Amino acid sequence: MRRFDHRAILCTLLGGCFGSGPRYVPDADRNKDLPSDVDELIRLADRMTDVRLAEKPPPLSTTDRALAALERAVALGPKQPFEVYWRLSRACFMMTEGLDDKVQFHAFARRGVDYAQRARSLAPRRVEPHYFLALNTAKVAEATANAHLIQSIIEPAEQAMKIDEKYDDAGPLRILGKVYLTAPAWPVSVGSPEKAIDMLRRAVALAAVPLNRIFLGEAYYHDEEYDLAEKLIRQALSDGQANRLGERWKKEAQDYLNRIAAGDVDDPRTNF
Repeated sequence: MRRFDHRAILCTLLGGCFGSGPRYVPDADRNKDLPSDVDELIRLADRMTDVRLAEKPPPLSTTDRALAALERAVALGPKQPFEVYWRLSRACFMMTEGLDDKVQFHAFARRGVDYAQRARSLAPRRVEPHYFLALNTAKVAEATANAHLIQSIIEPAEQAMKIDEKYDDAGPLRILGKVYLTAPAWPVSVGSPEKAIDMLRRAVALAAVPLNRIFLGEAYYHDEEYDLAEKLIRQALSDGQANRLGERWKKEAQDYLNRIAAGDVDDPRTNF
């Protein structure tokens, strides 16, 4: 009987699993000279973390400084805690993007889920908490190799899509497309190259950033449309914005090109 390696599948969901590198040590001055006004703290955090998630994340020390500012804002008792909590969820997700230590990775992802849930309870019609709940849940799934969390990623991602599918360069559509692309097919899970293509074509139509086109190319690869897959991925890597991609996305894209060139059509999502 074939068995899926759920860890290998989940490692591809948001760009590859953490490694075995050193733990991140916070800067001793992460709290130094922080403002004492909530609005100023939020503005400071935004300057450091208000970035497009389809591009390179800022250094960990920068994101951690933003976390410190937002933690101070919570301690001061903000009049609008929603505005702090969803930003905390965003910062926690961004921390996982650069962490190699499994324990830290899981801890920040779990915190990100908790902050997003708090924000969602306060403002369920805003896109941000649904979006970052989906992203952080994906990171928890990655850290724990828990494929049963896939449905817990889809629900908030669909809510975010309904509220604002254009958010963060069509981020809700990008998440859903990647989930459908990465997950095993029915009856094991929800995987479907056709659904992935539908979501990612919509994402590219709304925001033709390199990462959306790379993911769409990957979806065409899994739908055995190899020429179209190669064309999209090559176009994405030659785009003027491609230099803003994280190295892991460039590597993933090149891995697909290498497989196409070698005539390797096995499904890289699974390990039997």
